[in-house]
Amino acid sequence: MKHYIFFILLILISSDSERVIGTFEIIDNLNEDTIEIRKDGTYTYKERGDSCWLWNDFTGKWKLEDITLTLFEIQRTLDITSKIERNYFDNSSDSIRINVKSFNEESIGDFKIKYESLINGLPKYEVKTDNNGIIKLPKFKIKSLDNEIVVIGMDYVVYGDTISEQFSIDEKIDNIIIRLNKSPDSINQYYEHKFKYKDNKLISYESPRLSENKIYKKL
Repeated sequence: MKHYIFFILLILISSDSERVIGTFEIIDNLNEDTIEIRKDGTYTYKERGDSCWLWNDFTGKWKLEDITLTLFEIQRTLDITSKIERNYFDNSSDSIRINVKSFNEESIGDFKIKYESLINGLPKYEVKTDNNGIIKLPKFKIKSLDNEIVVIGMDYVVYGDTISEQFSIDEKIDNIIIRLNKSPDSINQYYEHKFKYKDNKLISYESPRLSENKIYKKL
């Protein structure tokens, strides 16, 4: 008999948590944030403010206790992944030398560099470093711009994620050293976002980033 009662309690607890499963949308004229609560214990929060530059998605695990819904978020940040050193010369040459190496000063060969002018119609280059981690390229001579006449771009992978970076140079730069951190420290930051759940609505009340006292209606 005791085992039978315990089994019924487990079902009631599980069913109670399932009442919050679904998609909720914020009631706010300035954004269209949504929270998707899934049965597998995960969620996706989509921040959709009035500027697309501020849009952001984050995911994690959720827990419902009584009327309190908690969204757990883990945010991973990386230490410095690259450093750029530009060398200026008053009597600059007609070419530029790019040297790619690790933070430990090891040369990185076969590394692709994208090199192009800010002025349309001029050549674009996608070349790779030699075994010594070096590329030599011709300079673009553009009299209409004093600074930032050329953009250099690079993509590299850290912890399985592709990182894209670009920087600009002017015609007085003859030499660039790009140092890549192959093993940056990974730092995990933990956040909790709390809501009150009642009558198919969520009300935010404690969060390090989300606005408080916002109402989310269930769709």
